[in-house]
Amino acid sequence: MKSMKPRRLLTLNDRRTTLFEFGRIVHVGQDDEWIYIRNEESAELFMKKQYHRWPNVLFKCEKYKALEIDVVSRCALGSSHLSYFNEIYVDPPNAPLLKVPKDGEKAPQTVEQLVFERIWNMEQWARSLDEKENIEAEHDRYNKALDRQDKFEKDLSEGTKNFLMQHYDEFSINPIIWLPINDRAKTRAALRLGVDLSNVSNVRVHLESHLWNTNFIHVTLIDYEGIDAVVGLHRKKDGQNWIATINNGDSEWWKHEKQILGNKDVVASISHWLHLFKQVQASRYKLERVTHDAPIEKAADANIIPFPKV
Repeated sequence: MKSMKPRRLLTLNDRRTTLFEFGRIVHVGQDDEWIYIRNEESAELFMKKQYHRWPNVLFKCEKYKALEIDVVSRCALGSSHLSYFNEIYVDPPNAPLLKVPKDGEKAPQTVEQLVFERIWNMEQWARSLDEKENIEAEHDRYNKALDRQDKFEKDLSEGTKNFLMQHYDEFSINPIIWLPINDRAKTRAALRLGVDLSNVSNVRVHLESHLWNTNFIHVTLIDYEGIDAVVGLHRKKDGQNWIATINNGDSEWWKHEKQILGNKDVVASISHWLHLFKQVQASRYKLERVTHDAPIEKAADANIIPFPKV
């Protein structure tokens, strides 16, 4: 393997994430369990097919390879950034994602927030979505879900929404918090994120933003490789907060979940919900089983998964 040029590396301790300038992707491969990418210097990174977003990450790898765009890779703190990744981002040539002021080490939290704002801007730029329509659709779905709640839950949702509308800035001053999670929300995490939370009673999250005029908050799940999620918060008048529901923020997910599921409130083990997650994910992304091994040094690039335009 050729030696790599010195590349920027940035550790984000609050989100327990490492970002690395991987450069230009020249090859993308996969098997049933892994995705791998190779850059111009023959360095390779591997990503396990886990959680809900891996098909989207694979799509981005193929897309940015075709466009010959430099990328920044992300991996969980504690994993080797020279071996693994769980997400990639566009690295603009004239405004490198990881270029920060030399004195940035004196204000690591400010640097972390700055870099993530750059990432969100890049992700927004890279999307081929009509964001206005998606936001309107999400609010419509939220209102329909609210109508189906009983009076007790509806009052909790409305009260939490009003609290967040008035006090979110104060609520998020310390963005890293532990939130209790109820059993029903654990099934939703398995069904929509592919995450097993059956053995935990509290989840550590990094608060990212509030979905306007709802009781939903965009968060990073710090202890689960930094995947992002949208949690439905409930709050009592005494200030007790907990996660009442959770989803993956994918507006296309719902119709596939509805087609495959019957009763979402059936009592079943987490393994049942994780199995349903794979079915919904396969329907959402039109997944097909991969039969070749990776990595194969001289294999031709293979587009195994036919993705929708989004």
